[in-house]
Amino acid sequence: MDARAAAEVCTTTRLLPHGGNPGAFVQCDAGGAPMVKTCPEGTAFKAAEQLCDFPQDAGLSTAAKAGTAKLSVLPLGVTDLNADITYNDLSFGVTGLPYAKVTFTSAAGKTLCTATADLQGHATCDAGGLLSTVDQLLRGYTGADRDGDSLITGSTAKGTIVLL
Repeated sequence: MDARAAAEVCTTTRLLPHGGNPGAFVQCDAGGAPMVKTCPEGTAFKAAEQLCDFPQDAGLSTAAKAGTAKLSVLPLGVTDLNADITYNDLSFGVTGLPYAKVTFTSAAGKTLCTATADLQGHATCDAGGLLSTVDQLLRGYTGADRDGDSLITGSTAKGTIVLL
């Protein structure tokens, strides 16, 4: 777990799915610190039932919502690319997916940057340098949570980029 995640405080007693590893989950200790725990070998965390289960029964679908980022000319780059990754917790409603891996791409499909969501499912990063043309960037960007694992069904959202 990175230093940023260790500094975050959990505010729930529910077990949360780990957005980057279907075979793991996040549990908050009594002091509010997140602890990543793993399921027994050969199983995956099933968020709806709060337990580890056979992988074919533990699928999780997500939703993404991307926000507005800013294109700066000097220095050239895009700041505050951001997306919120959520899933529907059957008992508590829509909940942020912690540690979801998010890739931000330009309208032309070039990777701008990648980020890992915080405990609330919010991911953000900055992309410096000339990665795409200004025209391409002003058409917006895409934030997608994809970890390559079929147990978590990824989602995609389109965000906007404004010129500072």
